[in-house]
Amino acid sequence: MKKEIRFYFLWSLVVSNLFYQEYWGLNALLIAVFTTGIFGYRFFFRRTEEEQPIGAAKKTSWFIAATIWLITAAGVFLGNGWLPVFLYLVSLIYFVSLQNKDYISLPLGIAQGFQSFATGTFRFFADRAAGLKETSGERSSKLIRQILQIAIGFIICIVFLKLYQYADDDFYELTEFLNLDWISWGFVAYYIIIAWFLYGIYFFKPSDQINQTEAALKNDVQINYKDRIQSFFGAEGEMKLARITLAVLCLMLLLFLSLDVRFIIREFGIQRPVAVYSEAVHQGINSLILSLVMVIILISYFFRGSLNSEEHTAIKKMALFWLFLNCILVITTGLKNYDYIMNFGYTYKRLGVLFYLFLCGLGLMFSIYKIQQSKSIWFLLRRTSLSFLAAFSIVSLFNWNSIIAEYNLSHVKKERLDLYYLYELGADTYPYLMNYHLENKISTTPLFFMLTDQIQTTRTSLQMRQTAATWRSLNLRDQQLLAKLQTYNFMHENQLTDRQLSQHQILQP
Repeated sequence: MKKEIRFYFLWSLVVSNLFYQEYWGLNALLIAVFTTGIFGYRFFFRRTEEEQPIGAAKKTSWFIAATIWLITAAGVFLGNGWLPVFLYLVSLIYFVSLQNKDYISLPLGIAQGFQSFATGTFRFFADRAAGLKETSGERSSKLIRQILQIAIGFIICIVFLKLYQYADDDFYELTEFLNLDWISWGFVAYYIIIAWFLYGIYFFKPSDQINQTEAALKNDVQINYKDRIQSFFGAEGEMKLARITLAVLCLMLLLFLSLDVRFIIREFGIQRPVAVYSEAVHQGINSLILSLVMVIILISYFFRGSLNSEEHTAIKKMALFWLFLNCILVITTGLKNYDYIMNFGYTYKRLGVLFYLFLCGLGLMFSIYKIQQSKSIWFLLRRTSLSFLAAFSIVSLFNWNSIIAEYNLSHVKKERLDLYYLYELGADTYPYLMNYHLENKISTTPLFFMLTDQIQTTRTSLQMRQTAATWRSLNLRDQQLLAKLQTYNFMHENQLTDRQLSQHQILQP
């Protein structure tokens, strides 16, 4: 334990050095790589005699959690937005929860990791006090006396040195080299806080109650399961309810899909007002939201017990058919959204539709597997939650502002371009918009002058940020943006006023 606590203080020192007075960037990635290596060594190579060998499932879950955390760390280095940082912290908490070598799902894993983090602020002092008690009485007393003697003597000398320096200028000049300016007291305080704050992260302590809850939530369904609802309706009554409900849902969805298919065949590729596209796509999305919720609720309800037996294969096939129709609904809605994008370009809402459709597809695939393999709702929640976190982590790697601006300016017709929407996305779109204005020789619109002003302001802000920070805060997105903005040479390197707008000139990069 003594070596472990020393290594912890060294790890805390590295974290403090990388984050003190810095922004999120390369430091987050370095900490993730460094910590993953430490935790990996402790997980795979440090095992007591009482511990059982680590199973393949536990190893797989550990590698998945570590990979997701490293992906989010790369997202922070590449983009440094609020989403990558949020996912970075969430995946860190989940990764920490797997250090006790027990499998745990994402929802309970976050609760497990957070409780260890919270209780760690108290355990830090309790463990240090217990460590002193474990030391022999004479040795502990001697160590405390030595520390107090050195500390008290040092403080007294410093106090009198400062008093004499203030009293006599000649003495100050003679002893000017004796100062503590080389010590960053801000960093010392930051390091102490980090060492205290992250104790529960490094020294993970699981909650037995959460582990028991995780163990009680089985992945497999018991065919002989019976609850009050089933006792009230009876097995035959519940089977009839399931058959009727699924049959009606299938008919309703078939009718809805027939209208969707007719719309795609007749009007796909035909230019229409944006309101028509929006209504067509959002109708499908609203249906998908309801369908996915009904999938989770109805499938989990109907197939929680006896309906999973081989005697009810007809109902299972009907449920699988309904899920298959939902998959087709995902495809038809995706096609309508694709047609929307082809005519009016990307927006966050349209990209969000595509991403939501992808998540729907994942949920439906796991629901199909759940029915085929007689799995429980907890299996569904465990698999979908972890898959969704992985999907969000991958999405966070991309600069969507730049992707939207580059695609729209290259593929959307000029009369349908919403340049102000692209401008409102932020600084990442400024180079694309400025190049668009220069290529089309547009230099008299209000947007053009707004761009020239914002480019100068953003460039100055990024340069000041680079000056204030070090390589630890290196952010690839900001680096690339600054390099693009520095290619523009302005005649007036100041913010424009209303009187200057008509006189402002810009040279092409």
